[in-house]
Amino acid sequence: QIKKDLYSEYFKYLSKTEVEYLESKFGKSDRFLKSITLIPYLVYSCIKKVKHTVTIKDLTSLGFLNIKACVAYTIYDYIHDGKIEQKYQSKLLSLANIFLQDFMQTIYDTISDKKVLHEIGRMFKTMDAYYCLDKNHINTVYEKSIGLYIIPFITLYKVGFGINSKESKAFKTLFIHYLTARQLSDDLDDVEYDTKTQN
Repeated sequence: QIKKDLYSEYFKYLSKTEVEYLESKFGKSDRFLKSITLIPYLVYSCIKKVKHTVTIKDLTSLGFLNIKACVAYTIYDYIHDGKIEQKYQSKLLSLANIFLQDFMQTIYDTISDKKVLHEIGRMFKTMDAYYCLDKNHINTVYEKSIGLYIIPFITLYKVGFGINSKESKAFKTLFIHYLTARQLSDDLDDVEYDTKTQN
């Protein structure tokens, strides 16, 4: 259902050729969408005692929200690394902007805690420093991908754990290790891609 909503709500702005091109970058398999969608479920299932119960509907909504952010920043990343052909860049950049705008709007419409919003804003600022300025503004490997922690962070907030709770700190440490490994793998792919295209 999430894939159906994704195509009907957002990919309608693209031509058939553009959709096929985007699918060639993400892969036609549902594996990518499922892995991103299930992150809120995985976080929730790791918590033994929650302070506030979160419904399946809420977790599904967070999963769909996570897809929006991941698609947006993956497109930004591919354009930044030269992996998107010039003729597709304008349209896909517009699509990424729509995804990110919807993602941010939903967050600010549903969360009122100023400390939580400040922390989310800080994560956005870290990523924007990379994509809008230059790589020198990134101090550690994982920061480029810190956006992937936003939805787990919100999931923890919704079950009742504050920013400075031991649970939130533990999950952040876990995700920092995961994002570091993920980013190193992504950087290796970039090197291999650059080697192939330059040769």
